[in-house]
Amino acid sequence: MTSSLIVVIPPAEEPILIADAKNFLRVDNSSDDALISTFITAARKRIETVTYTRLVTQTLQLTMDWFPGGTHGSYGGHWWGRGGWPVIELEPPAQSITSVTYLDPSGNLQTLSPSVYRLDGNSRPSRLTPALNQIWPATAQELAAVQVTYVCGFGTAADVPGDIMQAFRLLLGHYYDNRSTVIIGSRLVAIEPPEGFAELLSDYRPPMVA
Repeated sequence: MTSSLIVVIPPAEEPILIADAKNFLRVDNSSDDALISTFITAARKRIETVTYTRLVTQTLQLTMDWFPGGTHGSYGGHWWGRGGWPVIELEPPAQSITSVTYLDPSGNLQTLSPSVYRLDGNSRPSRLTPALNQIWPATAQELAAVQVTYVCGFGTAADVPGDIMQAFRLLLGHYYDNRSTVIIGSRLVAIEPPEGFAELLSDYRPPMVA
């Protein structure tokens, strides 16, 4: 099943203030402030991608063609959304579900009651499943028929674990020291992370996909 993920509400802050970043980088002037700010955001996004973990509180929206598990009708001789385990995987740590909406078989937009589902936000990945004695409803035979909007992240910048922040500082310093490699024209490009980066993030590796 194809799915997509977008940021609905971005983090209100980055994991580190620019003043603290400049202190770490031993920069005592303001000429590179804009560059350092860009590198802070780039480092945060790189770590979120590598670890499949959101750092500072933000709101995401996951879009799917149907709910996992169950059989939702046939189309052109093929089953639409048939079988499978009824677990929706969310990027951790998921704090709360804002809404679960879907197109019913008639094409009408519906919103699920929170009593219908259960969130395990502490697992990796976080998991959204039907509550006890509940099942996911049937959906219309439409692309992007299901949308799950949820809040995730460790909390504020102060709540991000120390090992992640140490990896963040390593990457930030690496970007700053190798800016001629990181910046090509107006683009930021990925470069090999610094030594020790992967080890610091080893407890936050993305889940294995069977």
